[in-house]
Amino acid sequence: MRLAQVVPDIPSGELEDAYTYSVPGEIDVQRGDAVLVPFGHRIIAGFVDSVTDSARPEGVRLREVQEKIEGVNLPENLLLVLDYLADEFAVTPGAAFSAAIPPGIRTRLTTYYEAAGTGGDTPSQVAILRGLEKRGRLSQRALVATAGYSETGLKSLLSDGKVSKSTGLPTERKTSNSSYTIGDHTKARRFISGEGKRKPAQAQCLAAMIDANSTGLSVPEIAALTKVSEATVKAVIDEGFLVSTPESTTISTEAHHRLNAGQSAAALKIGNAISAGGFHRFLLHGITGSGKTEVYLRAIAKALESGRRALFLVPEIALTAQVVAQLRARFGSSVAVMHSGLATGERLRNWRRASNGHAPVVVGARSAIFAPLSNIGVIVMDEEHDGSYKQESSPRYDVRLLAEKRAEIENCVLLCGSATPSINTYYRANKGEFELLKLPKRAAAVSLPDVHVEDLRESYKSKKPSMLSDRLRKELTINMQLGEQSLLFINRRAFARSLLCRDCGFSPQCPRCSVALTYHARPIWLKCHHCGHREKPRDRCPACGSLRIRPLGIGTQKVEQFLTNEFPAMRIARLDRDVASIRGAVDEVFARVRSGETQTLIGTQMIAK
Repeated sequence: MRLAQVVPDIPSGELEDAYTYSVPGEIDVQRGDAVLVPFGHRIIAGFVDSVTDSARPEGVRLREVQEKIEGVNLPENLLLVLDYLADEFAVTPGAAFSAAIPPGIRTRLTTYYEAAGTGGDTPSQVAILRGLEKRGRLSQRALVATAGYSETGLKSLLSDGKVSKSTGLPTERKTSNSSYTIGDHTKARRFISGEGKRKPAQAQCLAAMIDANSTGLSVPEIAALTKVSEATVKAVIDEGFLVSTPESTTISTEAHHRLNAGQSAAALKIGNAISAGGFHRFLLHGITGSGKTEVYLRAIAKALESGRRALFLVPEIALTAQVVAQLRARFGSSVAVMHSGLATGERLRNWRRASNGHAPVVVGARSAIFAPLSNIGVIVMDEEHDGSYKQESSPRYDVRLLAEKRAEIENCVLLCGSATPSINTYYRANKGEFELLKLPKRAAAVSLPDVHVEDLRESYKSKKPSMLSDRLRKELTINMQLGEQSLLFINRRAFARSLLCRDCGFSPQCPRCSVALTYHARPIWLKCHHCGHREKPRDRCPACGSLRIRPLGIGTQKVEQFLTNEFPAMRIARLDRDVASIRGAVDEVFARVRSGETQTLIGTQMIAK
């Protein structure tokens, strides 16, 4: 008998293994197929991990696969990636499969009926067959609504073989190809500053669209990017702030920009590798503004010319919107967006477009590595150094490794790009495992920003120690006088790194983690940033009793306090994880920055993006 290992599509994080079912002879299933199986008291969807011919286990009563779900399956090469995920990252097969299961399938499966014979013995059977012959394949809901239908009549027709039953996803609805962009930026900014408090969701939508400089996004994609409802997006459209830009249905592989020497050399090498076929790895090391994206687009165009497909990975959802417009301008509606921020229905629609070949180009964040594409010609990984490529929840994985493995399995080109490559990738490129391509100059005739490194030890020599150099103090003053804004980055939140006794060297530590407790000034706490432990600081050193226990180091709170004292007229805001944990605080801070109310923003790395 045939036995199938099936991974059930269930929302529970505890049932992550595959379950054994027997496969009836009339059902032809292969690895990767979607099936219906009994699970507890329910019939649910699942995906076949393996099929084997084996003797029935003694003393074990196996339940049977009920039905194969038509039109839903995972490509063989993707299944090999899932095998690698399970082995390399020590997760169960079920957990690995869960990363690639189409979103929302469990709630959208529909039962369909078709006529497989003629003649009926009862009026109900005649009515059912007549309805199926006249209207063709009908869903269960449509069949129940047929005049003369009865459940008894349907059961009899099914048992006699005059009606066949199947399960699948409903036919995709025709959706509008319209995409949207900001119409009048000045009008939009005026609305944000004037009506932002009265209509915060609409203001948030517009502000995020302006910040991302996004064009050519659909309503669901705008809702995902701006974190508002689709109803809010439609309201913004109705008020005229977002204007329609109909998508092109044609794929253009023509050059849109003239390349400089560095870009041409890189594009030529990558294009030749795609045309030749085979597994190749490239690291495109280009400074900011060097034109890496145009090289990516040329590579994708070459893959499409070769009759293959392309996968474009970005580290974060917000960055997806920035490349979608460029991809759609070049490749039209053949581009599908896949990430967890989209509504379930939109994610499933894009999954199906990628699976059936209607969208040969897929762009997305981490989860897009599991896109159901076959015959991939190039995998692009932009900002390959970014830590967001690591998935921190189950199943845990590193997209960099999965992308490399998938490129090897697909026998295609892996193109990694970054202005600051990760040490691992750069080391491997210098060893020859990646071919290193460099873009040392900006694509346009634009100079690089001025960078000054200040030695704060000089202020100690003049006996005027300060956390600000004279140059930084001067530049902040000039910016404030000109009505311009400043960003101050510091890689530590709170007030100080720790407390330190100046007499004996004692520093309070977390009782659980054995790391120094960080000193917060508002409110006053000693906190562990690993486990969350907190306690009130003591006035005296618990080791020697000294009163000389002082904060050591600089955090965002200390910088904020210092600037407030140094520049009383300056309008200052702070954004770090402590501020972000307060409901609505992030939107409020960004709204003040966008309106120009805030002159100087102090924050950790979260404000870099």
